[in-house]
Amino acid sequence: MNILLLNAHSSRNAGDLAILHETLACLRQAFPHATITATINDPDLTALPADVTYVDSLLNWLIDVNPSTTWRWRKWMAPVYAVWLLLAIALFRLAGLRLLPKAAQRRRLMRAYYTADLAVVIGGGHLYGRHALNITFYWLWFGLAMAVLLGKPIIFLPQSYGPVAGPVQRWMLRWLLDRNALAATREWHSFQLLASTGVRQRVLVLPDLAFTSAFAPVEAANTVLERYNAAPSPQRPLVGMTLMDWQRLNPLFRNQAGYEAAMLALIRHVHRRYNAHVVLFAQSSGPVDPQDDRRIARRIAAASQAAHVSVVDEVLSPQLLKAAYGRLEALVATRMHSAIFALSSGVPSLLIGYTYKSAGMTAMLGLARHVLPIDTIDAEQLCAAFDRLWAEREIVRTQLAQRIPAVQSTLHHLPTLIRQSIQEP
Repeated sequence: MNILLLNAHSSRNAGDLAILHETLACLRQAFPHATITATINDPDLTALPADVTYVDSLLNWLIDVNPSTTWRWRKWMAPVYAVWLLLAIALFRLAGLRLLPKAAQRRRLMRAYYTADLAVVIGGGHLYGRHALNITFYWLWFGLAMAVLLGKPIIFLPQSYGPVAGPVQRWMLRWLLDRNALAATREWHSFQLLASTGVRQRVLVLPDLAFTSAFAPVEAANTVLERYNAAPSPQRPLVGMTLMDWQRLNPLFRNQAGYEAAMLALIRHVHRRYNAHVVLFAQSSGPVDPQDDRRIARRIAAASQAAHVSVVDEVLSPQLLKAAYGRLEALVATRMHSAIFALSSGVPSLLIGYTYKSAGMTAMLGLARHVLPIDTIDAEQLCAAFDRLWAEREIVRTQLAQRIPAVQSTLHHLPTLIRQSIQEP
Protein backbone atom coordinates (compact mmCIF):
# COMPACT_ATOMS: atom_id res chain seq x y z
CA MET A 1 0.00 0.00 0.00
CA ASN A 2 1.17 3.51 -0.87
CA ILE A 3 0.06 6.15 1.64
CA LEU A 4 0.24 9.87 0.85
CA LEU A 5 0.43 11.90 4.06
CA LEU A 6 -0.75 15.47 3.46
CA ASN A 7 -0.15 18.78 5.28
CA ALA A 8 2.94 18.08 7.39
CA HIS A 9 4.40 21.47 8.24
CA SER A 10 7.91 21.61 9.74
CA SER A 11 10.32 19.83 12.05
CA ARG A 12 11.01 23.24 13.62
CA ASN A 13 7.65 23.32 15.34
CA ALA A 14 7.71 20.82 18.22
CA GLY A 15 3.95 20.33 18.20
CA ASP A 16 3.88 19.56 14.47
CA LEU A 17 6.83 17.20 14.84
CA ALA A 18 5.19 15.35 17.73
CA ILE A 19 2.02 14.88 15.67
CA LEU A 20 4.10 13.61 12.75
CA HIS A 21 5.84 11.04 14.95
CA GLU A 22 2.54 9.83 16.38
CA THR A 23 0.86 9.79 12.97
CA LEU A 24 3.60 7.61 11.49
CA ALA A 25 3.46 5.24 14.46
CA CYS A 26 -0.30 4.99 14.04
CA LEU A 27 -0.09 4.31 10.28
CA ARG A 28 2.67 1.76 10.76
CA GLN A 29 0.51 -0.07 13.27
CA ALA A 30 -2.50 0.03 10.95
CA PHE A 31 -0.54 -0.93 7.78
CA PRO A 32 2.85 -2.41 8.75
CA HIS A 33 4.06 -2.90 5.17
CA ALA A 34 2.92 0.41 3.70
CA THR A 35 5.18 2.85 1.87
CA ILE A 36 4.60 6.37 3.18
CA THR A 37 5.27 9.61 1.32
CA ALA A 38 4.72 12.84 3.25
CA THR A 39 4.18 16.27 1.74
CA ILE A 40 5.83 18.95 3.85
CA ASN A 41 5.85 22.75 3.77
CA ASP A 42 9.37 23.18 5.17
CA PRO A 43 12.01 21.64 2.87
CA ASP A 44 14.52 21.45 5.77
CA LEU A 45 14.36 17.75 6.63
CA THR A 46 16.46 18.02 9.80
CA ALA A 47 15.11 15.95 12.71
CA LEU A 48 12.34 14.34 10.67
CA PRO A 49 11.68 10.58 10.98
CA ALA A 50 13.90 8.75 8.52
CA ASP A 51 11.60 5.93 7.35
CA VAL A 52 9.48 8.19 5.14
CA THR A 53 9.89 9.82 1.74
CA TYR A 54 9.36 13.60 1.88
CA VAL A 55 8.26 15.80 -1.00
CA ASP A 56 7.62 19.54 -1.09
CA SER A 57 3.94 20.26 -0.52
CA LEU A 58 1.59 21.94 -2.96
CA LEU A 59 1.88 25.05 -0.76
CA ASN A 60 5.45 25.47 -2.02
CA TRP A 61 4.14 26.03 -5.55
CA LEU A 62 2.76 29.39 -4.39
CA ILE A 63 5.24 30.67 -1.81
CA ASP A 64 8.78 31.99 -1.81
CA VAL A 65 10.90 32.48 1.30
CA ASN A 66 12.45 35.94 0.94
CA PRO A 67 15.78 37.04 2.47
CA SER A 68 14.06 38.21 5.68
CA THR A 69 12.77 34.64 6.12
CA THR A 70 9.11 35.45 5.64
CA TRP A 71 6.71 33.81 3.22
CA ARG A 72 5.77 35.76 0.12
CA TRP A 73 2.70 34.50 -1.69
CA ARG A 74 2.54 34.39 -5.47
CA LYS A 75 -1.25 34.44 -5.45
CA TRP A 76 -1.54 35.36 -9.11
CA MET A 77 -0.19 31.91 -10.03
CA ALA A 78 -2.96 30.03 -8.21
CA PRO A 79 -5.48 30.08 -11.11
CA VAL A 80 -2.80 28.96 -13.59
CA TYR A 81 -1.67 26.05 -11.42
CA ALA A 82 -5.25 25.11 -10.56
CA VAL A 83 -6.20 24.81 -14.25
CA TRP A 84 -3.08 22.72 -14.97
CA LEU A 85 -3.78 20.44 -11.99
CA LEU A 86 -7.44 19.99 -12.95
CA LEU A 87 -6.31 19.03 -16.45
CA ALA A 88 -3.87 16.51 -14.96
CA ILE A 89 -6.64 15.05 -12.80
CA ALA A 90 -8.99 14.72 -15.78
CA LEU A 91 -6.36 12.99 -17.93
CA PHE A 92 -5.59 10.56 -15.10
CA ARG A 93 -9.22 9.69 -14.38
CA LEU A 94 -10.36 9.47 -18.00
CA ALA A 95 -7.33 8.01 -19.76
CA GLY A 96 -4.92 6.85 -17.04
CA LEU A 97 -2.33 9.38 -18.24
CA ARG A 98 0.08 10.94 -15.74
CA LEU A 99 0.82 14.53 -16.65
CA LEU A 100 4.00 15.71 -14.92
CA PRO A 101 5.50 19.19 -14.49
CA LYS A 102 9.11 19.97 -15.39
CA ALA A 103 10.43 20.89 -11.92
CA ALA A 104 11.83 17.83 -10.12
CA GLN A 105 10.12 18.40 -6.74
CA ARG A 106 6.79 19.02 -8.39
CA ARG A 107 7.17 15.85 -10.47
CA ARG A 108 7.80 13.90 -7.25
CA LEU A 109 4.68 15.38 -5.67
CA MET A 110 2.46 14.52 -8.64
CA ARG A 111 3.82 10.96 -8.78
CA ALA A 112 2.97 10.59 -5.09
CA TYR A 113 -0.60 11.71 -5.76
CA TYR A 114 -0.97 9.38 -8.75
CA THR A 115 0.42 6.27 -7.04
CA ALA A 116 -1.28 6.69 -3.66
CA ASP A 117 -3.73 4.05 -2.52
CA LEU A 118 -4.75 6.18 0.45
CA ALA A 119 -4.48 9.87 1.38
CA VAL A 120 -4.17 10.79 5.06
CA VAL A 121 -4.47 14.37 6.32
CA ILE A 122 -2.17 14.84 9.30
CA GLY A 123 -3.63 16.25 12.52
CA GLY A 124 -3.29 19.92 13.43
CA GLY A 125 -5.11 23.05 12.35
CA HIS A 126 -5.11 23.59 8.59
CA LEU A 127 -8.51 24.40 7.15
CA TYR A 128 -9.43 27.83 8.40
CA GLY A 129 -10.01 31.17 6.74
CA ARG A 130 -9.66 34.51 8.51
CA HIS A 131 -11.55 36.23 5.69
CA ALA A 132 -13.49 35.26 2.59
CA LEU A 133 -10.50 35.64 0.24
CA ASN A 134 -7.93 33.83 2.39
CA ILE A 135 -5.53 32.19 -0.10
CA THR A 136 -4.17 29.72 2.47
CA PHE A 137 -7.58 28.16 3.00
CA TYR A 138 -8.32 27.77 -0.69
CA TRP A 139 -4.92 26.36 -1.67
CA LEU A 140 -4.73 23.90 1.22
CA TRP A 141 -8.29 22.81 0.46
CA PHE A 142 -7.34 22.31 -3.19
CA GLY A 143 -4.41 20.08 -2.19
CA LEU A 144 -6.80 17.84 -0.25
CA ALA A 145 -9.51 17.97 -2.89
CA MET A 146 -6.96 16.77 -5.46
CA ALA A 147 -6.69 13.44 -3.64
CA VAL A 148 -10.49 13.06 -3.67
CA LEU A 149 -10.76 14.02 -7.35
CA LEU A 150 -8.04 11.52 -8.21
CA GLY A 151 -10.22 8.82 -6.65
CA LYS A 152 -8.17 8.23 -3.50
CA PRO A 153 -9.90 7.41 -0.20
CA ILE A 154 -9.08 10.14 2.31
CA ILE A 155 -8.72 10.06 6.09
CA PHE A 156 -8.68 13.15 8.32
CA LEU A 157 -6.77 12.52 11.53
CA PRO A 158 -7.82 14.50 14.66
CA GLN A 159 -7.61 18.20 13.86
CA SER A 160 -9.35 21.53 14.19
CA TYR A 161 -11.53 23.02 11.47
CA GLY A 162 -12.35 26.68 11.02
CA PRO A 163 -13.16 29.34 11.62
CA VAL A 164 -14.36 29.82 8.06
CA ALA A 165 -15.63 32.99 6.44
CA GLY A 166 -18.76 32.96 4.36
CA PRO A 167 -20.94 30.41 2.55
CA VAL A 168 -18.35 29.44 -0.07
CA GLN A 169 -15.81 28.25 2.50
CA ARG A 170 -18.57 26.46 4.44
CA TRP A 171 -19.66 24.64 1.27
CA MET A 172 -16.07 23.70 0.45
CA LEU A 173 -15.54 22.29 3.94
CA ARG A 174 -18.76 20.28 3.68
CA TRP A 175 -17.87 18.96 0.22
CA LEU A 176 -14.50 17.74 1.43
CA LEU A 177 -15.66 16.14 4.68
CA ASP A 178 -18.60 14.42 2.99
CA ARG A 179 -16.07 12.39 1.01
CA ASN A 180 -14.00 11.03 3.88
CA ALA A 181 -13.34 7.39 4.65
CA LEU A 182 -12.69 8.42 8.25
CA ALA A 183 -12.62 11.86 9.85
CA ALA A 184 -12.00 13.13 13.36
CA THR A 185 -11.94 16.50 15.05
CA ARG A 186 -9.82 17.08 18.13
CA GLU A 187 -12.35 19.24 19.99
CA TRP A 188 -16.08 19.97 20.13
CA HIS A 189 -15.91 23.48 18.65
CA SER A 190 -14.76 22.01 15.34
CA PHE A 191 -17.35 19.24 15.52
CA GLN A 192 -20.10 21.82 15.98
CA LEU A 193 -18.78 23.85 13.05
CA LEU A 194 -18.83 20.82 10.76
CA ALA A 195 -22.33 19.92 11.93
CA SER A 196 -23.49 23.47 11.19
CA THR A 197 -22.21 23.19 7.59
CA GLY A 198 -24.41 20.14 7.02
CA VAL A 199 -21.69 17.46 6.80
CA ARG A 200 -23.45 14.11 6.41
CA GLN A 201 -20.55 11.71 6.79
CA ARG A 202 -19.65 10.44 10.25
CA VAL A 203 -17.12 12.60 12.10
CA LEU A 204 -15.54 11.43 15.37
CA VAL A 205 -14.21 13.52 18.23
CA LEU A 206 -10.77 12.25 19.25
CA PRO A 207 -7.93 13.87 21.22
CA ASP A 208 -4.92 15.53 19.63
CA LEU A 209 -2.29 12.94 18.73
CA ALA A 210 0.39 14.81 20.71
CA PHE A 211 -1.19 13.55 23.94
CA THR A 212 0.54 10.21 23.34
CA SER A 213 3.98 11.59 22.43
CA ALA A 214 6.93 10.18 24.35
CA PHE A 215 9.06 11.68 27.14
CA ALA A 216 12.84 12.00 27.24
CA PRO A 217 14.46 10.82 30.51
CA VAL A 218 14.06 13.15 33.47
CA GLU A 219 17.84 13.38 33.76
CA ALA A 220 18.08 14.82 30.25
CA ALA A 221 15.47 17.46 31.09
CA ASN A 222 17.29 18.38 34.31
CA THR A 223 20.52 18.79 32.35
CA VAL A 224 18.86 21.25 29.96
CA LEU A 225 17.32 23.28 32.76
CA GLU A 226 20.58 23.39 34.69
CA ARG A 227 22.31 24.87 31.63
CA TYR A 228 19.95 27.83 31.93
CA ASN A 229 20.21 28.20 35.70
CA ALA A 230 16.69 26.81 36.06
CA ALA A 231 17.14 23.63 38.07
CA PRO A 232 13.96 22.62 39.94
CA SER A 233 14.05 23.45 43.66
CA PRO A 234 11.47 23.35 46.51
CA GLN A 235 12.55 26.86 47.48
CA ARG A 236 12.24 28.18 43.94
CA PRO A 237 9.30 26.73 41.96
CA LEU A 238 9.60 26.81 38.18
CA VAL A 239 6.89 28.50 36.14
CA GLY A 240 7.19 27.99 32.41
CA MET A 241 5.83 30.19 29.64
CA THR A 242 5.50 29.88 25.88
CA LEU A 243 4.91 33.00 23.81
CA MET A 244 4.21 33.88 20.21
CA ASP A 245 4.16 36.97 18.04
CA TRP A 246 0.57 36.49 16.97
CA GLN A 247 0.33 39.87 15.28
CA ARG A 248 3.06 38.96 12.79
CA LEU A 249 1.23 35.72 12.01
CA ASN A 250 -2.20 37.34 11.94
CA PRO A 251 -2.16 41.00 10.83
CA LEU A 252 -5.80 41.33 11.91
CA PHE A 253 -4.78 40.90 15.56
CA ARG A 254 -4.60 44.21 17.41
CA ASN A 255 -3.64 43.29 20.99
CA GLN A 256 0.01 42.23 20.66
CA ALA A 257 1.22 45.12 22.85
CA GLY A 258 -1.42 44.34 25.48
CA TYR A 259 -0.53 40.64 25.41
CA GLU A 260 3.19 41.31 25.84
CA ALA A 261 2.55 43.80 28.65
CA ALA A 262 0.40 41.19 30.40
CA MET A 263 3.12 38.55 30.12
CA LEU A 264 5.70 40.98 31.54
CA ALA A 265 3.38 41.80 34.43
CA LEU A 266 2.89 38.09 35.12
CA ILE A 267 6.65 37.49 35.18
CA ARG A 268 6.99 40.09 37.92
CA HIS A 269 3.89 38.83 39.72
CA VAL A 270 4.88 35.17 40.03
CA HIS A 271 8.33 36.09 41.31
CA ARG A 272 7.02 38.60 43.85
CA ARG A 273 4.16 36.43 45.17
CA TYR A 274 5.51 32.87 44.77
CA ASN A 275 9.29 33.35 44.54
CA ALA A 276 9.08 31.55 41.21
CA HIS A 277 11.80 31.31 38.58
CA VAL A 278 10.31 31.88 35.12
CA VAL A 279 11.49 29.77 32.19
CA LEU A 280 10.60 30.96 28.69
CA PHE A 281 10.55 28.09 26.19
CA ALA A 282 10.57 28.27 22.39
CA GLN A 283 7.99 25.74 21.22
CA SER A 284 8.59 26.74 17.60
CA SER A 285 11.79 27.94 15.89
CA GLY A 286 10.50 28.42 12.36
CA PRO A 287 10.54 27.74 9.50
CA VAL A 288 9.97 31.45 8.86
CA ASP A 289 10.79 34.38 11.08
CA PRO A 290 7.28 35.13 12.44
CA GLN A 291 7.01 31.51 13.58
CA ASP A 292 10.29 31.62 15.54
CA ASP A 293 9.28 31.98 19.20
CA ARG A 294 12.87 32.53 20.30
CA ARG A 295 12.69 36.15 19.17
CA ILE A 296 9.74 37.13 21.33
CA ALA A 297 11.09 35.11 24.27
CA ARG A 298 14.37 36.99 24.17
CA ARG A 299 12.55 40.30 23.78
CA ILE A 300 10.30 39.68 26.80
CA ALA A 301 13.21 38.46 28.91
CA ALA A 302 15.22 41.57 28.06
CA ALA A 303 12.28 43.84 28.85
CA SER A 304 11.79 42.17 32.23
CA GLN A 305 15.39 43.00 33.27
CA ALA A 306 15.05 40.21 35.81
CA ALA A 307 17.59 37.67 37.03
CA HIS A 308 14.77 35.23 37.77
CA VAL A 309 14.02 34.72 34.04
CA SER A 310 15.70 32.12 31.82
CA VAL A 311 15.24 31.70 28.06
CA VAL A 312 15.65 28.15 26.78
CA ASP A 313 16.35 29.16 23.21
CA GLU A 314 17.96 26.01 21.86
CA VAL A 315 15.86 23.80 19.61
CA LEU A 316 14.70 20.84 21.69
CA SER A 317 13.02 17.67 20.48
CA PRO A 318 9.35 17.20 21.40
CA GLN A 319 10.40 14.42 23.77
CA LEU A 320 12.87 16.65 25.59
CA LEU A 321 10.49 19.61 25.70
CA LYS A 322 7.79 17.41 27.17
CA ALA A 323 10.18 16.13 29.84
CA ALA A 324 11.28 19.70 30.64
CA TYR A 325 7.68 20.87 31.00
CA GLY A 326 7.17 17.96 33.37
CA ARG A 327 9.65 19.56 35.78
CA LEU A 328 7.53 22.71 36.12
CA GLU A 329 5.14 23.69 38.86
CA ALA A 330 2.89 25.37 36.28
CA LEU A 331 2.91 26.46 32.63
CA VAL A 332 1.40 29.55 31.02
CA ALA A 333 1.01 28.47 27.40
CA THR A 334 0.26 30.46 24.30
CA ARG A 335 1.37 27.62 22.02
CA MET A 336 -1.37 24.99 22.40
CA HIS A 337 0.93 22.00 22.02
CA SER A 338 3.15 23.23 24.82
CA ALA A 339 0.04 22.95 27.01
CA ILE A 340 -0.69 19.47 25.66
CA PHE A 341 2.87 18.40 26.48
CA ALA A 342 2.56 19.85 30.00
CA LEU A 343 -0.96 18.62 30.73
CA SER A 344 -0.10 15.10 29.60
CA SER A 345 2.83 15.32 32.02
CA GLY A 346 0.43 16.22 34.85
CA VAL A 347 1.47 19.89 35.00
CA PRO A 348 -1.29 22.49 35.67
CA SER A 349 -1.48 24.90 32.73
CA LEU A 350 -3.09 28.22 31.94
CA LEU A 351 -3.76 28.65 28.22
CA ILE A 352 -3.88 31.85 26.24
CA GLY A 353 -6.08 30.96 23.29
CA TYR A 354 -5.43 32.61 19.93
CA THR A 355 -8.03 30.42 18.20
CA TYR A 356 -10.85 28.36 19.67
CA LYS A 357 -8.81 25.16 19.47
CA SER A 358 -7.23 25.92 22.87
CA ALA A 359 -10.60 26.36 24.57
CA GLY A 360 -11.92 23.25 22.87
CA MET A 361 -8.96 21.11 23.91
CA THR A 362 -9.09 22.17 27.56
CA ALA A 363 -12.87 21.69 27.66
CA MET A 364 -12.29 18.01 26.80
CA LEU A 365 -10.25 17.77 30.01
CA GLY A 366 -12.73 19.73 32.12
CA LEU A 367 -10.32 22.66 32.39
CA ALA A 368 -12.11 25.32 30.35
CA ARG A 369 -11.93 27.73 33.31
CA HIS A 370 -8.16 27.93 32.79
CA VAL A 371 -8.21 29.54 29.33
CA LEU A 372 -8.03 33.24 28.45
CA PRO A 373 -8.62 34.74 24.97
CA ILE A 374 -5.58 36.56 23.63
CA ASP A 375 -7.76 39.20 21.96
CA THR A 376 -8.77 40.84 25.25
CA ILE A 377 -6.04 39.79 27.66
CA ASP A 378 -4.55 42.33 30.05
CA ALA A 379 -2.20 42.27 33.03
CA GLU A 380 -4.83 42.27 35.78
CA GLN A 381 -6.85 39.52 34.13
CA LEU A 382 -3.81 37.32 33.48
CA CYS A 383 -2.36 37.61 36.99
CA ALA A 384 -5.74 36.83 38.55
CA ALA A 385 -6.17 33.79 36.28
CA PHE A 386 -2.73 32.52 37.26
CA ASP A 387 -3.55 32.93 40.95
CA ARG A 388 -6.68 30.80 40.45
CA LEU A 389 -4.64 28.10 38.74
CA TRP A 390 -2.01 28.21 41.48
CA ALA A 391 -4.63 27.89 44.21
CA GLU A 392 -6.21 24.92 42.41
CA ARG A 393 -3.04 23.25 41.19
CA GLU A 394 -3.37 20.15 43.39
CA ILE A 395 -6.97 19.71 42.27
CA VAL A 396 -5.88 20.10 38.64
CA ARG A 397 -3.10 17.52 39.09
CA THR A 398 -5.61 15.03 40.49
CA GLN A 399 -7.98 15.74 37.62
CA LEU A 400 -5.21 15.24 35.05
CA ALA A 401 -4.13 11.98 36.69
CA GLN A 402 -7.69 10.73 36.22
CA ARG A 403 -8.35 11.98 32.70
CA ILE A 404 -5.08 11.87 30.75
CA PRO A 405 -4.86 8.02 30.78
CA ALA A 406 -8.38 7.87 29.31
CA VAL A 407 -7.43 10.39 26.61
CA GLN A 408 -4.36 8.37 25.71
CA SER A 409 -6.26 5.09 25.77
CA THR A 410 -8.78 6.50 23.30
CA LEU A 411 -5.99 7.25 20.83
CA HIS A 412 -4.67 3.71 21.09
CA HIS A 413 -7.78 2.58 19.17
CA LEU A 414 -7.09 4.88 16.21
CA PRO A 415 -4.97 2.38 14.19
CA THR A 416 -7.84 -0.10 14.35
CA LEU A 417 -10.32 2.55 13.18
CA ILE A 418 -8.04 3.45 10.29
CA ARG A 419 -7.56 -0.16 9.25
CA GLN A 420 -11.29 -0.87 9.42
CA SER A 421 -12.14 2.18 7.30
CA ILE A 422 -9.92 1.09 4.41
CA GLN A 423 -9.93 -2.07 2.34
CA GLU A 424 -6.20 -2.62 1.83
CA PRO A 425 -5.30 -3.41 -1.80
